[in-house]
Amino acid sequence: MALADHAFDPDAVPNLDIFSEYRLYSVAGLDQGRVVHALRLGFFREEIGAVAVASYLAAYWDKPTIKRVSLAERERFADQRVEARKDIGATGKHAVIEITDELVARRRRSTKASAASKASNRPI
Repeated sequence: MALADHAFDPDAVPNLDIFSEYRLYSVAGLDQGRVVHALRLGFFREEIGAVAVASYLAAYWDKPTIKRVSLAERERFADQRVEARKDIGATGKHAVIEITDELVARRRRSTKASAASKASNRPI
């Protein structure tokens, strides 16, 4: 998901619901003589699941990538997790979901517009 030259601070990692479904962990390794920390989310049974989750995570990280990891890494991090602590709050994107059998959803009218429409349709 992300690379850094320092360990990831759990207080700076967004606490996303997806982290309860998969293992969030961090590894450190050498890359061209320097220590690089990688924040990873695993482990997926199929690549298609990883692709779907990566597209979701793109809202929070720049260009999350998919990497096949060894069985040894999977076993080594079986009991280790990064505990994400940053509260991201409610996004408000899905506050109301209307379920309908109509092919096209109706436009929602404001209360004032609806009242004015009813008043203008009354006989005089």
